Amino acid sequence: MDSNHISKDNLHYRYLADAMPQIVWTARPDGYVDYYNQRWFDYTGLTKEQTEGWGWQHVVHQDDVERCLRRWARAVVTGEIYEIEYRFRRASDASYRWHLGRAVPMRDHAGEIVKWFGTCTDIDDHKRAEEALRFIVEASGILASSLDYETTLKNVAELSVPRLADWCVVHTIEEDEKLHQLAAAHTDPAKLNLLREINRRYPAGLDSAHSYPLVVRTGEPELISEITDEKLARVSRDEEHLRLLSELGLKSTLCVPLKARGRTLGAITFATAESGRIYNESDLALAENLAHRAATAVDNARLYQEAQRANRAKDEFLATLSHELRTPLTPIIGWVHMIRGGMLKGDDMDRGLSVVEKNSQTLTRLINDLLDMSAIISGKMRIEKVPVPLDAILKEAVETVRPSAERRGIILEVNNCDDSQVIINGDRTRLVQSFWNILVNAVKFSNDHGRIRVACETDEREARVTVEDEGHGITADFLPLVFERFRQEDSSKTRLHGGLGIGLALVKS
Repeated sequence: MDSNHISKDNLHYRYLADAMPQIVWTARPDGYVDYYNQRWFDYTGLTKEQTEGWGWQHVVHQDDVERCLRRWARAVVTGEIYEIEYRFRRASDASYRWHLGRAVPMRDHAGEIVKWFGTCTDIDDHKRAEEALRFIVEASGILASSLDYETTLKNVAELSVPRLADWCVVHTIEEDEKLHQLAAAHTDPAKLNLLREINRRYPAGLDSAHSYPLVVRTGEPELISEITDEKLARVSRDEEHLRLLSELGLKSTLCVPLKARGRTLGAITFATAESGRIYNESDLALAENLAHRAATAVDNARLYQEAQRANRAKDEFLATLSHELRTPLTPIIGWVHMIRGGMLKGDDMDRGLSVVEKNSQTLTRLINDLLDMSAIISGKMRIEKVPVPLDAILKEAVETVRPSAERRGIILEVNNCDDSQVIINGDRTRLVQSFWNILVNAVKFSNDHGRIRVACETDEREARVTVEDEGHGITADFLPLVFERFRQEDSSKTRLHGGLGIGLALVKS
């Protein structure tokens, strides 16, 4: 075969190689790379001089270089087919993408290797899809492993580093309606200390126009493919803040909301730094998948906790109800037994009947409260509004409570509440019941020989009634719960003073 024919075949081969979407290369028998097609130079941005021979190492990810060299050296020595998965840098965005490298030897008639022919195929999308599936499966297992959502979210954050991010931070909205950092993960503890310092000096509130507060407020994800100095400057509050943010070395971020049953529970932020990874839409889809599962886990855990609290409240309520029913029933049964046995005469008979009547009224009031609460819960409570004088309502409620107050030496003061011209529109029975419940609570939790003040303020449009006692008060933590049914701050005090924990709930309703 003449040289012209060989040169023509070689030219055809090069045209074919340059037309391929893959990277094509050849090497000498000793492993020295002597040819790349044009795709290699376009992809890596390097010249022939920079990568000929062993120069390809400059674009391979540092974590993969040693493994590639060992595998290639072994193939050259043994003559076995070379196949490996590794990452090398794409010049257009400086990202490292996974490739399948494969080379086969060409042998002469004597079986000696005369040339290596190789290809590099971009498998990054496939690789990431596989990794994403493994990641989601593993994360789902963690989220399903416990109802302690704080611990599981911390474990998920740690799982995300470095598989999905160099940074992972989780924020949740807690019962105080404020954002709390629940978890933060990074491979370097010093970086976590830096993040804590930034949060301490520059805390972000829900009204912030950037990052996770914005995502929580809008319920929409945020993807910042490339964090530039200009973007950092826009979100920083002063030069020191900018300096600290720059020390984080962030390259790309994405933040996704934790949403369940139409409510936003918090947000997960992922960020890259040392890896140089640039997030894209597929990364966002993966993050949203994870966030959906995490939010469901958080929501389920909170629902379980609420159910547990409700069960405890139910048990406490039933125990209290049993106590409250027995308290008036015991003297009724005792006195009825003596009356039936003919053991009482004269004043003793009158006293026994009074006790039976008084405790029967207590039982009636207790049962009526329970029926009212049942009607409220089922939406069947009927309110009949008519014009009624405020002073008459307050007088009836106060006089009903006064005997129990006087037995403990408690003074009931009523100020500016005797104006019969003050007319309000309401259900007289329910209004008396409401004021009675408030006053009963005041008497119940007042100290002996204390003082309860009832005062009225009126104008052309409204009337305000204030009830003030000198009891031990309500803790700040329990204040938001004080009007919830069956909620009592201290069940031991309930047993001491009595009550079902529904009086103030009836007032509110």
